[in-house]
Amino acid sequence: MDKHFIVTSRWRIDGDVKLNSALWLMTENMLVLFSQLQAKKHTGTWGQIA
Repeated sequence: MDKHFIVTSRWRIDGDVKLNSALWLMTENMLVLFSQLQAKKHTGTWGQIA
């Protein structure tokens, strides 16, 4: 691993942490809602993909 690459990656991770956290929360909530909707419908189409 190149030292410069590690430093750059760490800086980017620190800078993007808040944005990524918000995006992950939104994505997680959407996935939960989506799976709940699919469970109510009892359709097999999306179940095969998951």
